[in-house]
Amino acid sequence: MSLGVYPDISLKEARAARDEARRLIAQGVDPSARSKEISRQRVVDAENSFEVVAREWFQKQAPIWSDIHQKNVISKLEKNIFPYLGHDTVAVVSAPNLLRVLRKIEERGAIETAHRTLSICGQVFRYAIATARAERDVAEDLKGALPPVKRKHLPAIVDPERLSALLLEIDGYSGTLPVQCALKLAPLVFYGPESFARKMERHQP
Repeated sequence: MSLGVYPDISLKEARAARDEARRLIAQGVDPSARSKEISRQRVVDAENSFEVVAREWFQKQAPIWSDIHQKNVISKLEKNIFPYLGHDTVAVVSAPNLLRVLRKIEERGAIETAHRTLSICGQVFRYAIATARAERDVAEDLKGALPPVKRKHLPAIVDPERLSALLLEIDGYSGTLPVQCALKLAPLVFYGPESFARKMERHQP
């Protein structure tokens, strides 16, 4: 069994590794097999990190989204989640750890962004469950943990360019199917899309 290469491994480190190998042998454990298993597990953990799973989920969903929605989703993950939880195995990310990350967004005063980021994380966790890389959606445990978004009434959009941007956002919305339908119907009946969507959300089971 090789313990490393000098001078990458010092004499002190080699002696410590030798003593650990002897201890494992005394317990009936093959130190070489143990080392290989640890290396294999590290590879598995890296392949199932939150960032790897999230990017895989994003690639599956992106084709049906508008360019604007794609940029909004991946931007929230890259700026707010990956730097803190990206390297963690998706199955071991806990609700308290996720909440601590979301609190950083909340502290910036971006409450709505925190809620949207939580929703995106929930979709990633559900994808991880479907692909047998996690057992539960910890984002569900955080319902009510973030302060509510303060709603404000917005004036009607009459500028053609702004209206075009709104229609693209509606087309790229990835929430529940009833709300998707409500948003796409709203411009046809001249009902405020935001208020229409909120009314529909309140009627969800």
